Amino acid sequence: MYTEKDINNMKCFVFRIAQRTWGKSSKELSNIFYENKLFECIDNNYDYMHLMSYDKVANELKVYLKEHKGIEV
Repeated sequence: MYTEKDINNMKCFVFRIAQRTWGKSSKELSNIFYENKLFECIDNNYDYMHLMSYDKVANELKVYLKEHKGIEV
């Protein structure tokens, strides 16, 4: 089973990759993640997401925001 540390590591790395690739400040990105429950998304889908690279997870979240929330980042 996965530990909370494993999941939190993914959240941290994915957040930093998204910050770099989406061109957002920490504050802007934090708002996007919390308002759209992206950290919860990682919690709920870790079993699937841990099989992907962190870059791929960040891209999947970007696609989710566009397709389900109408947000372009």
